[in-house]
Amino acid sequence: MHSQYGATATRVQLLVEGLDDKGGVVSQRVIWLGDSIEPYETAYFNVAVAPAANYRVSIFAYDWGGRASGV
Repeated sequence: MHSQYGATATRVQLLVEGLDDKGGVVSQRVIWLGDSIEPYETAYFNVAVAPAANYRVSIFAYDWGGRASGV
């Protein structure tokens, strides 16, 4: 995940969906990212999921923390 804003994203939760070959949702899992995402930084994650043809990841929830210096 990448923060392109001048504030820290905290308490980030991700929605990971398993999709069938037609794009239908066959599984869902909400996970905590585990770290804050500092302004303009990238955070990487791994998550165990059920087998599926494709996957979709979206931000489920987050809070804004402090702003970057000079912003």
